[in-house]
Amino acid sequence: ADASDIFSGDELIIPYGQEPYIPPPATVKPKITQYYTYTKPTGNNCHTFVSGQCTWYVATRRCIPWSGHAKSWLANARNMGFQIGYTPQVGAVISLRESGWAARRYGHVGYVEYFNDETVTFSEMNFKGPWIKTTRTLNLDDSRILGYIY
Repeated sequence: ADASDIFSGDELIIPYGQEPYIPPPATVKPKITQYYTYTKPTGNNCHTFVSGQCTWYVATRRCIPWSGHAKSWLANARNMGFQIGYTPQVGAVISLRESGWAARRYGHVGYVEYFNDETVTFSEMNFKGPWIKTTRTLNLDDSRILGYIY
């Protein structure tokens, strides 16, 4: 037999032959598109929360001496003597009623960055998933706003 007897698709058997070494595919490190650098707030008795959550993020922006899920923050802050209200202030905590199952169960909070006569802009974490920091703007009369902690 010569090479003219070999056709495309034929299987060749080579006695005691070995298949060529095929290296494994290279591993690719995941691309990090967003990250958040933790900064410990200053103050007495600052509480820490589960990292990557909305409560943790707000507690990295200002000292939060109370504990608990976001849904209890308005009451907890009031019980510790903090002022609460319905008018935004830069640096205030905004307490929100959101529609996702986790937010309905645990509540949601953010940190007020800016406001004007019609809207409030706040930064937050875990609205789109753990460790994801986002910024949103809502109308001041939005029914999701439960109040502010000053």
